[in-house]
Amino acid sequence: LQGPRNHVEGTGSRLVEALRSSDEYKEDSRSFRRTVFSNDDWIKFRSSGRLYNNLGTMFTSGIIRGLWLEVGTVFMVALGVFIANNALSGVDLASYGLPKDFRLVLPQIPFSLSSPALALLLVFRTNTVYARWNEARTAWGRIESACCNLARQGVTYLRKDLREEHIRRVCALAHALNAHFWPG
Repeated sequence: LQGPRNHVEGTGSRLVEALRSSDEYKEDSRSFRRTVFSNDDWIKFRSSGRLYNNLGTMFTSGIIRGLWLEVGTVFMVALGVFIANNALSGVDLASYGLPKDFRLVLPQIPFSLSSPALALLLVFRTNTVYARWNEARTAWGRIESACCNLARQGVTYLRKDLREEHIRRVCALAHALNAHFWPG
């Protein structure tokens, strides 16, 4: 009796250790996350080839490394149902008192209950992204308006020999900001 108990304890401790290392990885990797995309990041994010790039890096993904237990559990349950259904397809189920068209299926209730929550999460995320884009767009509009006002005030209040240089510098500011935010 001592042998199996040690095996179960060993498996449990390995599982606890795997969970602990997964949690440590998730927390350690937080310091490397960037919250701001540069223009090059957005171009890469919107590229047509991102699907193949993402599939190629799927198993080195931090998300998979952080959620491997959950993903693996769902995969194993689905694989078990698939294998059981295929194994039962060649068996005479009537001799066991089961209907002829008996199949193992997963209940629909968890999927029905979680779908609205997932939809709301996606909507909130989309709204947040749009709000950030709209805030950046309005901030850029304020910068353009401030440059126009600065140029107008310079033309109004500066001496004639300083006006042209002032306008050139205000235009240079707008172009420098444009080059900084949208390189290329």
